Amino acid sequence: VSDEAYGDQRLWSAVGWGGMAFMAGYLVDAFGVASIFFSYAALVLVNVLVIGVWMPRMPRPSSEVLGDSRQTTSTAAWLKSMGSFKALWMLTNLLVYGILTALVESFLNVFIMQDFANPPKVLLGAATAVMCAFEIPVFKYVGHLWTSGRTSLIDVLVAAELVLALRCVLYAIIPRGQPWMILLVEPLHGFT
Repeated sequence: VSDEAYGDQRLWSAVGWGGMAFMAGYLVDAFGVASIFFSYAALVLVNVLVIGVWMPRMPRPSSEVLGDSRQTTSTAAWLKSMGSFKALWMLTNLLVYGILTALVESFLNVFIMQDFANPPKVLLGAATAVMCAFEIPVFKYVGHLWTSGRTSLIDVLVAAELVLALRCVLYAIIPRGQPWMILLVEPLHGFT
């Protein structure tokens, strides 16, 4: 068990994702799409080796540690709690944020390839690498934001959604002959 905060651990995912996205763009330009699958297989084998050699074996927790699993919430109580304003606001927020995120995360590469003049594949990887690079400081320092008490969860969620909407507008107005300008928008990903 580590005493590191979630953000301190999660930032390494951003490093790996961003680094590999950039590398994948280069590999596709240099060797074709099949190179992604070969590199994925090789990296999975390396990961399995690392897990097998260096991952510590954790003892199974005793039943005392697990607690009494018979404590359950009734369906009626759960449904009542889900009908509260806070729960409905959270679910609505997740829906809206999911819609905005789908526009960017799922279709950005399609948008780049279809709407810009001859973009290199490395741009796709570079865009993801820049997004991930700007996640790193956010994950590293977000814990300080929560513990300071100066910012509420609602403030952070609203700001993130507004910045994500701004990203969508900025993508739409980038001149079609300048696909590399996408990289100027990608730093905003860290805040969304």
